[in-house]
Amino acid sequence: MKDETQTAKAFLFKNFVWVAGLGMAVVNLYLVTKLAPLSQAISNLELRVSANEDRFTSLERTLIAIDTKIELIIGDVGEIKGILRNRE
Repeated sequence: MKDETQTAKAFLFKNFVWVAGLGMAVVNLYLVTKLAPLSQAISNLELRVSANEDRFTSLERTLIAIDTKIELIIGDVGEIKGILRNRE
C-alpha cells in the first residue's frame, strides 16, 4: 500500500505540469458551462441597445425635421403679419 502511495506521489511530481493542465482544463470547462448563459444574455442586451439607438436616431431626425418646419411656419406667419400691417 505504501509503495502505491509513493508511486502515485512520484507520478504527480513527475507530471505536475500535465496534471495541473488537466485540472485547469476541467475548471475552464466548468466555467464555460456556467458563463454561457451570461454571454447569451449580454448578446441579447447588445442587440436591444442597438435597436433602441436606431429608434432614437430616427426620432431625433424626425424632431429636427419638425423643428425646421415650425421655424418655416413662424417665418411665414411673420411675413403675413408684415403684409397685413402694410395694408392698413
